[in-house]
Amino acid sequence: RRNGSSTIAFRVPEMIDGGFAMAAAHSDSPAFRLKEHPDRRSAHYVQLSTEKYGGMLMST
Repeated sequence: RRNGSSTIAFRVPEMIDGGFAMAAAHSDSPAFRLKEHPDRRSAHYVQLSTEKYGGMLMST
């Protein structure tokens, strides 16, 4: 089932001199998906609970 969502994370340096490179790949299956109520909060971080989706090789 497709829901039109995706996740991306990056950090932009304070000074960009001459450009930068980006890479992308599809990761629809196998993948880790966020659970229905994924966030658990602590004083120092947020943890996102996930579940496996698709044919993963968990032994590797």
